Amino acid sequence: TINELSIIGQKILFRETFMIEILEDRQELFLNLQTKIRTDIRKALKSDLQVKNYKPDEFKKNVMSEFDEIPAIINFIDELDNEIYDIYISVVKDKDFIISGAVIIGPKAGDTLYYINALKNKKNRRGGSQSLAIWNIIENAPSNYKYLDFLGSRDTKIRRFFRGFGGKIYNKKELC
Repeated sequence: TINELSIIGQKILFRETFMIEILEDRQELFLNLQTKIRTDIRKALKSDLQVKNYKPDEFKKNVMSEFDEIPAIINFIDELDNEIYDIYISVVKDKDFIISGAVIIGPKAGDTLYYINALKNKKNRRGGSQSLAIWNIIENAPSNYKYLDFLGSRDTKIRRFFRGFGGKIYNKKELC
């Protein structure tokens, strides 16, 4: 469960969360995104941004040093049992420059993926790259995952961004 993520130093305290259903029909899922998110993803793809998923060890070895901001969870991600958890690290590049990424984790026996954190590179920012990183994981998620839980945020800009992916808002009491 999400409470198990505390073993790797991730504090999950939220009042409300945004959850989307990961539909089998990815085109229908894409159309369920708000217009701005769809436009961001299309714009990122048209500008030749490339996106790639990394395993934690591969990310640490080849890509991590290129980011300005790395969430603390990355330092402890190896402590998660890869027999129990799927770990997705999606990274967006522009030619040779790392731009952004996303970390999403899901228990293999579960049906929900959890958005853990963004990866940022302040030197090489490009609009739509964060949306593309998240969409890449959603689009390629194994079929056992039916939901993506963004875990909420107190920051209004981040909340607005999460809402752009659609889904429903739940308060903490509804999830317990």
